[in-house]
Amino acid sequence: MSMTGVVSVMLNSLSAMARVTLVSLVGVLCALYPKGDPLLSPAFLKQIARISTQVFLPALVITSLGSGLTLQLLSQLWILVLFSVIISIVSFVIAETVGRLIVREDTPLRAGLAVCVCFPNSTSLPIMILQSACKQNEVKAEFNDDRDECMAAAMSMLFVYGIGWSFLFWGYAKGALQQCAVASEVRE
Repeated sequence: MSMTGVVSVMLNSLSAMARVTLVSLVGVLCALYPKGDPLLSPAFLKQIARISTQVFLPALVITSLGSGLTLQLLSQLWILVLFSVIISIVSFVIAETVGRLIVREDTPLRAGLAVCVCFPNSTSLPIMILQSACKQNEVKAEFNDDRDECMAAAMSMLFVYGIGWSFLFWGYAKGALQQCAVASEVRE
């Protein structure tokens, strides 16, 4: 890939990140404003989160499994599971260290901060970036100019990466977030 191609892919990825940031910003503003009666109430946000994890996430898993994920591909991509665990552990250590500097007391806020830094969104953001990347001629060239083949490979890699992430998130982070919620309710 030429330098021009690399710059083009980087700019396209940056554009995808800008779109995600803009959409996220709109969501945050709708969850905060107008003060006292936001457009997206906490109860509504909780329902959306439940729909995402109980409907959309399983649909994404089924789609990934049906898009060419084979035992041979899993054997080639196993390193992604290891990377997801390593990345999560390193992120947690950094988040815990920085959290101790920012929030000196051992509070639910510090624990929640560490979990949120350690376990950012593992699917939606990468999917948007991968969709954008698979539109690039330089990336499509690696897949015989077939955008669908590129997306199938990308989704398979994302699914395999998500195995390690899901193991850590559902094994540790969910419980930690529930403890934060209980502790914050007790403080109120």
